[in-house]
Order: sequence, then structure tokens, then C-alpha cells
Amino acid sequence: MKAFLLNFFLRSLIKNIKKRKDLWKLEEAKLLVRSEKQSFSEQRKKEEGRGRNVVSPLMKGQMFLLASVIIVLGLISISNLLGIYKTVEETRLQESLMLDKQLRNIKTEYESIAAAAKLGNDVNGSAISYLANFSGLLRNTADVEVFYVFAYFNASDKNYSLTIGNYLKDSINVTVNASSSDPAGIFIGVIDDRKNETRTPVHTITSVPLSGTVLVNVTYAIKSSNVMEAVPVTISSRNYLILLYDIKVKEGNDFVSVKDTYNVTW
Repeated sequence: MKAFLLNFFLRSLIKNIKKRKDLWKLEEAKLLVRSEKQSFSEQRKKEEGRGRNVVSPLMKGQMFLLASVIIVLGLISISNLLGIYKTVEETRLQESLMLDKQLRNIKTEYESIAAAAKLGNDVNGSAISYLANFSGLLRNTADVEVFYVFAYFNASDKNYSLTIGNYLKDSINVTVNASSSDPAGIFIGVIDDRKNETRTPVHTITSVPLSGTVLVNVTYAIKSSNVMEAVPVTISSRNYLILLYDIKVKEGNDFVSVKDTYNVTW
């Protein structure tokens, strides 16, 4: 019986000691928190006395989280802007490629017209008709400006003729000068938009012997500008034609252009 009571007493004593230890730990934790709060409060008062702001650890954590969110949102916005810019650039590239392809097709068609004209009996008449019809069709279906000079040398009668086409969306004033020709220069005058003017025969060759190159200079005034185009006409015992073309294709603020010549002897 005495042993039982002694054992019970010892267990109760141990439990009380543990409870007291737990209470002491709790009190120590409370004192530590109070001490930290008091230390932070004293530091804040000191810093405020110096004119500084003191931020608590909790506020620092919130500010860091907010800054992280802002940075992430900024990166997302930059990524979206770069994506939009890339899309715009890709669209412009596609439009440019389409314009370039359209210009190449038009260029090929003009050269095909000149080549086809020599197959008929009336080379000059066929060329004049084909060029006028195709140029008018272009103006009806696309934003295009075209200027062309078609020269045809007839070896049988030793003279050559000129056809000048104006599809520049404005009137032009034209003068022609040529070497080794009679007359050496002629004034054609005003050619309205969507019109062509032909002089046949425009010049008789005066050079002897009848061979070489006649340089035909076509000068036209449009608005406040003067433009001169040189058209070399080959003179020989064979027929010869040359087409000079200046084409501009536009789409909005973009445009592509080409100036070239096509010639054939037969």
C-alpha cells in the first residue's frame, strides 16, 4: 500500500513538473514576441525620428509578392506585344510578296504582247490594240500606273513608227528626238490618261549604210517633272521591235515598280 501511494505521488509530481515546464516555455515565447514587438516599435520610433519609414517583415513579404506579380504581368504584356509586332511584320511581308508576284505577272504579260504582235501581218496595229486593251484592263482591276513606248522598224520601207501609251493617272506632254532620222525631232503634244498616241511612219532613216542603232529619246512632262526615256532601235535588213515599259503596282502605302525593255528581231 505504501509503495502504491509513493508511486502515485511521484507520477503526480512529474506531471506537475511537466506542466510547469510547458507553462514556462509558453511564457518565454510570449516574452520573446513582446520583446520583438517592443524592439521593432522602438526601432520604428527611432527611424521615424530620423525621418525614415520602417517596414515590418510582414509588409516586406507582401511588397515582394506584389512586385513579383507586377514583373510577371509585365513580361506577359511584353510577350503579347512582341507577338502582335511579329504578326504585323508577317502580314506586311506577305502583302509585299503578293505585290511582287503581281508585278512579275504584269511584266511577263507586256512582253508576251510584244512577242505576239510580230506574228500578224499588221505588227504595229496589233501591238497598239493589244497594249491599249491590256493597260485599260489593268487600270480597271488594280491600282496600277503604266507608261510604255513601242517602236517598230519595218525593214521593207526603211522607216520606223512609235506608239506611246499613257496610263499614269494624269496627262503628259510628249516630245521625241532621234538620231540619224528625218525629222530629227517631233512634238507630239498632250496625251491624256488612258490614251496612246501613234506616229507611223514617224521617222525615215537617213544613215548610210542602213545599219546600226537609232537612239530615240522620248521626253514627257507630268505635273512638275520631266522624264526622258531612251529607246534604242536596231536598224538592219530585218524587222525589229522594242517595247519599253515603266510599271508601278500599289497597295495602300506600299508599292513595287519595274522599268525594262523587251526586243525581238526577225
